[in-house]
Amino acid sequence: MKGLVSAILLLLFSALCFSLRAEAAADILASVNGENISMPDYRVFVTILDPSLDREKVDEKILRKLIEEKIFVQEAGKKGMTVTDEELEKGIADFLNRINFPYEELQKRITGQGMNMDDYRKLFRENMVMSLYIRSEINASVKVTDEEVSQYYHQNRQSFLKTPALMKVKALFIRLGEKPSLTEVTDLKIRALKIYAEIRAGISIETAVIRYADEAQKKNNGYLGEFGRGELMPALEQRLSGMKEGEISGPVWIREGFYILQLIQRTETSYISAEEAGDRIKAILRKTKQEEKLNEWKRSLWEKASISISPR
Repeated sequence: MKGLVSAILLLLFSALCFSLRAEAAADILASVNGENISMPDYRVFVTILDPSLDREKVDEKILRKLIEEKIFVQEAGKKGMTVTDEELEKGIADFLNRINFPYEELQKRITGQGMNMDDYRKLFRENMVMSLYIRSEINASVKVTDEEVSQYYHQNRQSFLKTPALMKVKALFIRLGEKPSLTEVTDLKIRALKIYAEIRAGISIETAVIRYADEAQKKNNGYLGEFGRGELMPALEQRLSGMKEGEISGPVWIREGFYILQLIQRTETSYISAEEAGDRIKAILRKTKQEEKLNEWKRSLWEKASISISPR
């Protein structure tokens, strides 16, 4: 009888141990060079990324980030890089302040998931070590030459526009009636030539506007506005493009009638100089190079690392 009881107890104990091992195995999400990443690790990592995210559903992108961090931290460890307790606490405080998340709320979230602040600090420290390693090994090694800055400026000059080309224009506009007859069109053409002849004889475009334009134009003394490229009707922009400041055009015909134009002022396109844009360009190029080098470095580490991801 005692032998039977002992056998039963042994079976129950074995079943319990198997269950615990299965549960522990199910808790492992990945392994990086022999170091396991568990579900609790994942929950803490998600909390570090964004406390508002779902910590129970494993997101492949977030898990990949965690795996990458483990690889980086292992590499940093080979270099002897560390973060002091004081630096760690300041880093956590700065992070929570940046995302406007109270420390007390963070503690509630952590303990609510069956973890403690030591778990959080451990992974946050690893995150800081990774950032330190990237800054020292990747970012600090990137250099930008004056030749690269100059080349970027000339290839992307439109990005450094200071003031666009603008034209200030006055105009006299006489409108055709709706569905005009051939006689009406002919009469308007004769009228246009007479008005232009008066202007050439010496009257100002403002005087012509007062004499011949409708009331809406008279209120502005013929001032049409200030226009950049492509903002005027093509026929008007084309005529103005060849005019000098102060010059008055002959009649410009469009479907609705005709314009007589005066170019008041032309402002040519101007750009921020290469010297003024230098720091901005260096920052752009440095960031691009850093990202390229970091991605290249990530690929090489992934290729060298022994990584396994548990099926979910």
